[in-house]
Amino acid sequence: MYIEITKEDAVKKEEIGQGDKTHYYQTAIAHLNTERFPSELRLKLNATQKIYEVGFYEFDDSCFSLNRFKFLEFNPYNINLVKIDKPN
Repeated sequence: MYIEITKEDAVKKEEIGQGDKTHYYQTAIAHLNTERFPSELRLKLNATQKIYEVGFYEFDDSCFSLNRFKFLEFNPYNINLVKIDKPN
């Protein structure tokens, strides 16, 4: 699996009434080995996080952890991508 960023832009979304938080989302494309076609997704960015440059990425190991039952979990609130060369 790898993630492709095709545009360097982010969409701002303000949530009023829930602590008045401001979130940013960047559109990306997920290339899954199990799917025939890629799927569009949104990456949630912190207010201070820079947008990702155009290119190919993989999830950093820090995105995963073991829960108390020793099951692997993905943390959607701590997304870090690592830039890679173009996959085969």
